[in-house]
Amino acid sequence: MTQLPDTAVRRARLIGIAALIAVAALSSLGQNRDGGPFATFVFDLYQLLAPRDLVNHHVRIVSIDEASIAEVGPWPWPRHYLAAMVEAAHRHGATAIGFDMVFPEADRHGATRLQQIYGHLPDEITQHLAKLPEPDHYFAHHLSRAGSVMGRIGTAAEGNVEAPESLPLNAWIEGSPEGLRHYEGAVANIEALDSVAKGHGLLNGAPDPDGIVRRVPLMGSIAGELTPGFALELLRVSEDIEDIERLSGGREIRMGPYTIRTDDDADMRLHFAPFTVDDHISASDLLNDRVDSDALSGRIVIVAAGAVGLGDVVATPQDGEVFGVDLHAQAISAIKEGTWLERPVWGLTVEWLLFAALGLAALLTVPALRFGLSGPIVIGVSFLVVAISWLLFHEARLLVDPAQPLLGLGSASLALYTTMFVEAERHQRTLQAALTEARVEQARISGELSAARDIQLGILPDATKISSLPEGVEAAALLEPAREIGGDLYDIFMLDERRLYFMVGDVTGKGVPAALFMSISKVLTKSAVVHETKTLADAMMRANNDISRDNPADLFVTALAGILDCETGELVLVNAGHDDPIILGREADPVVLKCDGGPPLCVMDDFPYDTEHFQLAPGETMVIITDGVTEAKNAEGALYGGDRLSTLLEEAASATPGEIIDTVKASVRVFEGDAIATDDLTVMAITRKG
Repeated sequence: MTQLPDTAVRRARLIGIAALIAVAALSSLGQNRDGGPFATFVFDLYQLLAPRDLVNHHVRIVSIDEASIAEVGPWPWPRHYLAAMVEAAHRHGATAIGFDMVFPEADRHGATRLQQIYGHLPDEITQHLAKLPEPDHYFAHHLSRAGSVMGRIGTAAEGNVEAPESLPLNAWIEGSPEGLRHYEGAVANIEALDSVAKGHGLLNGAPDPDGIVRRVPLMGSIAGELTPGFALELLRVSEDIEDIERLSGGREIRMGPYTIRTDDDADMRLHFAPFTVDDHISASDLLNDRVDSDALSGRIVIVAAGAVGLGDVVATPQDGEVFGVDLHAQAISAIKEGTWLERPVWGLTVEWLLFAALGLAALLTVPALRFGLSGPIVIGVSFLVVAISWLLFHEARLLVDPAQPLLGLGSASLALYTTMFVEAERHQRTLQAALTEARVEQARISGELSAARDIQLGILPDATKISSLPEGVEAAALLEPAREIGGDLYDIFMLDERRLYFMVGDVTGKGVPAALFMSISKVLTKSAVVHETKTLADAMMRANNDISRDNPADLFVTALAGILDCETGELVLVNAGHDDPIILGREADPVVLKCDGGPPLCVMDDFPYDTEHFQLAPGETMVIITDGVTEAKNAEGALYGGDRLSTLLEEAASATPGEIIDTVKASVRVFEGDAIATDDLTVMAITRKG
């Protein structure tokens, strides 16, 4: 890209500053809890690319799953089953046993409840029932012997206790409730169970606005009383720690040997490890002693509902559906291994500073450098920003968003490059206008027909370049102008090592106007194809718009453009009002590839052309013609026609592209006889070798 004049540089920088301000405003409006509008997406992508390594399985989940319900009976179970599970887990060496559920009502399967259900019973049965222990007392007895942790659910209003402050807490917690999730009350367990538990933890947790869970609360407030989260309380009971401290600033929690970095609201960001069923044990297996002796030894056990319809299901950055209890297990492992994620306090400030710094640096330096140098620098800086962000995540578990700085760099650079491109296009149009004027003058001096023929033939591809194609492809093309130039054109060249671009077109009109319009059409179409990196359809739409700008005579061009993958035979076509191509060698008769296509170029601005996909098999040849073949006339005025061409091509199906073209040309000229050709004759043949 050429050096811009000073006025253009100033205009580019003003546009860049405006773009930078606009992007900053939009970005601030789209900012979320993680930072810029793309921060959440970037951080989730990092987790997918590098999930946490699960070093040790610190937690075992006893799941009340479908198999357990089928074996034991429908949920809720009599609590003597739960007592049996607590006893079995304690016997197998579990360091703490937590229930990811609450028991706000007494067991309905006790002896007292049976008497209420059945009314008056014989005295001896009543006396016998009175001797039976209540299931809740039996359950409480085993809870008191084990390191048990009961859950509770914070509510907006006072829950099932007279005064929320009367809820038992076993941990001594210091710190301020400022910034924590606050609850007026709680749904807790009956007093018989809560009073004997070694710990009590909040089960509350909410997903982000997009429905994905990325954090686990480690602390909350019930009626102003600090209450540990379920995962933190399980770990405290497991390791027999008494004190928990929330430090000033609210972003750090200390408990025994652990210092945990959190968000302002005491949420810990999880670096998710792959979820595995190996950490789950069926409740029926534990009840029936079908568990290995060391499966629970030295581990924390969480009892949770895991059957369909019972357990709470959540989505994480790695999995669309997991049970909520798995998050508690991941949180405990993250605390023990120190593998949580942290959004640093300085993260957002650094991101915005880099946004401004990179944007302003681009405005100052890019216009002073040529595109061949500034482009790689911009790309290199972008890769560096992403690499630093990735290293902070992978090595330090810090979340710093690279998208925000790249928005600043990208918006400024895009504004500058767009201005440069516009200026280059303006210069190109000036050159094209000068070229057209020179050719018109030449035609006036040396003769209209000769000049038009020179213009038409002079811009066609070099025959040696057509022949120098990859080994698997052979091609040939022919354009013979009529006495009064008809405006036919073609182009064919390799886009890269394997993709062959080709195009055949026909301009309406005759003589010098058609030839000049044909030359402009070919140049702009080639420019669009070379510079448009998206799709062939986008390139044709761009060519359509570019050609239409300089079309005072309201001419139009029919065109068939395509790209052939020389290795796979994949064929992509865009048909702008042209004759469909013909395939030889596929069946007994030549086959016309029917294309839906669109209008010719310069008929409708901004028309969204569609790409159509076909396959050119080994041994097949594609033939493209203009109407100078099928509409050739003999002395009697008869047309050569498509049937005659089809018969000719069927006989020449096994010939080389050059032989096919020579055959078509000879046949048309013989048919015309002494008649003067009224239109250009253009044929292109491309063979994919067997």
